[in-house]
This record gives sequence, structure tokens and C-alpha cells, in this order.
Amino acid sequence: MGRVIYRPAGMFYSLDEAMEKAKIFDSVEDMKKYLVEIHQIKWVYLFDYDDIVINKDGFDDNRIGWKDVHYVCVKRFYDKIYDVPQCIGYCAYKWS
Repeated sequence: MGRVIYRPAGMFYSLDEAMEKAKIFDSVEDMKKYLVEIHQIKWVYLFDYDDIVINKDGFDDNRIGWKDVHYVCVKRFYDKIYDVPQCIGYCAYKWS
């Protein structure tokens, strides 16, 4: 897939704040590794690399100029396993 940009979900942030936290990665794998690391409390990882899923259907977010945007979700968060993965952010493969 190549380079990917990520921003956290707006649950705790406004769109402007989330965009300030946006980060570009060389690959989806690098993004997933980063997300696992930043969601660690002391020695406990809140989820693992394999818990991260990205939905297949993309959409455009014209507010921020991102194209082919996908939900970044987790199947597990600490000791809670979800029937439906929960969104923690968004990624895109095309942006301006």
C-alpha cells in the first residue's frame, strides 16, 4: 500500500486537535506498531498488533483533504473483547 497517514478518533479530540496529532508512516505495519506502543501503560499493552483491523471500504473526507479514508479499529482493548471492533482512529492512503 505504501505511505499512510493516521489521526486519532474524535472521541477525545476536536477535528483540529486530532489533525495536530496526525502522523505519516511508511507502511500500515509501521502505523500498527506505533499504535501498539502509544497504547501501553507501564508494561501493559492495551491491545496487540493483531488486534488492529482496518475496514476495507474507504471514503473521502473533504473537510481535511483525505481520500480513501478507512476506520482503524481494535478487536480487543485491555481485557475487553468486542463483537464489533471499536474505532480508535482513521487512516488514509491519499491526502493533500
